Amino acid sequence: MPSSIKPTKKKVIKPALKDCPNCAYPLHVKYVQDRKTIYHEDCVVEVRRDAYCCSNPNCELAEQVILGPRGAVKHYQVGYDILAYIGTLRTRERKTLEEIRNQLQEDCRLTVAIKTVSNWVDVYLQLVTNKPHPKIIDELRNNPCCILSIDGIKPKKGEWVLYICREVVTGTILAARTIQTSNEATLTRLLEEVKALGIPLKGIVSDKQRTIVMAVQNVFPTLPHQHCQFHYIKNIAKQLKDQDTNLRKGIRKRMKAISRTLKTARKQYKRGHLTEGEYAILQRFYEVVRIAAHRDPKYPFRTVGIKLYQDILHIELTVKKMYRIRPLNFFCTIMKHTQKIRKKYKGQYRCVHKLFKYICDIQEVLNDLDKESKETKKDRQTFVEYAERTLTETLENIVADLTHEKNKNTLFGALLSWAKEAKRITTSFLPGLFQYCYISDLPRTNNTLEPMHPQTFSFAF
Repeated sequence: MPSSIKPTKKKVIKPALKDCPNCAYPLHVKYVQDRKTIYHEDCVVEVRRDAYCCSNPNCELAEQVILGPRGAVKHYQVGYDILAYIGTLRTRERKTLEEIRNQLQEDCRLTVAIKTVSNWVDVYLQLVTNKPHPKIIDELRNNPCCILSIDGIKPKKGEWVLYICREVVTGTILAARTIQTSNEATLTRLLEEVKALGIPLKGIVSDKQRTIVMAVQNVFPTLPHQHCQFHYIKNIAKQLKDQDTNLRKGIRKRMKAISRTLKTARKQYKRGHLTEGEYAILQRFYEVVRIAAHRDPKYPFRTVGIKLYQDILHIELTVKKMYRIRPLNFFCTIMKHTQKIRKKYKGQYRCVHKLFKYICDIQEVLNDLDKESKETKKDRQTFVEYAERTLTETLENIVADLTHEKNKNTLFGALLSWAKEAKRITTSFLPGLFQYCYISDLPRTNNTLEPMHPQTFSFAF
């Protein structure tokens, strides 16, 4: 087993379905199925998997438990990203078990025994070569609510991609392959293996990767194919990540002056120039600045640069109040530094904050359309056309708003180009963005693999 490392993150795995497939009543938590600590490339995650059941006591499935996907292979604590990395080192680069162990320790800071590495290599080989147990296949063949999820895990740039085909409701892995070139022919062969199992599928959910879309059209041309709305939001939010990161880097550089001021206060306290109460106040400010500067982002909905600028404003207001009570020179110095940061990055902050607001507005539109789809009495085709029209109008309003703002402030010129690009991406996603409206159990997102790969983001759906 890996060396004892405390978990740095916590995740709760929920099933893809929110409502009972039999009576459409909402599902509720019945008990905690299991807890597990899973080791990934860049973090250690404590995973809790809850067991859900139908909230309708008269439902035929009231006693049947519905579970989310496993965060890792059964009986093991290794994430799928590490398995994909180990498989690349073993099968493609022909490295020995000793070399793989050293590579894991160097790249992932994970200290394991040779026997553990050997077990993980065996797990990887079983994952990409073995088929599901015949009993499980028979159960799936008798299940009319099967949904196929397709996604790829790429541990590092330049590495081979581990593609996993899963049944969403039960979490069963139907096929898995490591692929160097994700072309249409290779993915078509992978999906043909799934089709050969003879499982009746209601629909498919995946991201809008061109090769995946073409392969699905070749193998399952008649099935509804839902394009993941989470990947759609990620695609239109790429510029937000870049701009927010630049804002964060610029502010952090100038926050070093505040840190130096607070460290100087420590020396003054040791020399007896500050009282214990005054030093305690400055020490609290130092902790606030340190925590603000080292906050981790989770794009697209947990930005760091925006939050850091807002923290600077709060620090400036607090220091002003404290300066009126205790007029220390350190408070005056901190105020000067925070004012410089505020004035220098005010325009950039407004730009990033407006972009973040637009992305949140698009997410809210998708959420509202999902709620409306469950309550409306409209024909499904009519509602899908209405949803597509609503989303398109939202993007058009954003473009019109930014065109008007550009005349007042030249900083919004970059946002206008983003809005036009977002409109283009929306047009390409639209044919598969609302396919879940036709199939009641088809999820809107392909987040079933997210507990297995911590580099993805938690979507607020």
